[in-house]
Amino acid sequence: MRIAKLVLCLCLTTFLSACAGMRIKDTDNAGIKTGKILARTVLGVATIGLSEMAIDDEGKKKDWKDACTGKHSIEIISDPSGARIEVNDEFLGEAPLTATVARGCSSYSLNPVTIRALPREAGHCTQGKFIGSSDSVPRKVFFDMRLCPINQKLDVNINNE
Repeated sequence: MRIAKLVLCLCLTTFLSACAGMRIKDTDNAGIKTGKILARTVLGVATIGLSEMAIDDEGKKKDWKDACTGKHSIEIISDPSGARIEVNDEFLGEAPLTATVARGCSSYSLNPVTIRALPREAGHCTQGKFIGSSDSVPRKVFFDMRLCPINQKLDVNINNE
């Protein structure tokens, strides 16, 4: 099915490129004007048909609104387990857990998602994962709570003083 959609997208892109150069001019005869109008109409119908043909990984038809209203499950794991998990500043529980995230839309783009893992033990550090508006939502996120920024003083003095 994915190959069929890819071929259809390729054909549609080629057709769109051809239609983009078709300007309806006053000097065109009636037959040419009709042909150009028909070509643009077919392009519009094909675009709508392609958007209606969206199929998810399980083979179910997806509505075009699913990207904004759909919910995504993310398995969140920490090492060691027990990190406190927040998604978009809302506490969900302790890792490991499965979070359900609704991306939502604003101004025709997906809202970003921020996942934070807060440490429970001294010497461990807060970890984060940012999922931007153009990023796909991962199925699994892993946090190693022992990873911390290096706070060593860096001496860049080249005069050996």
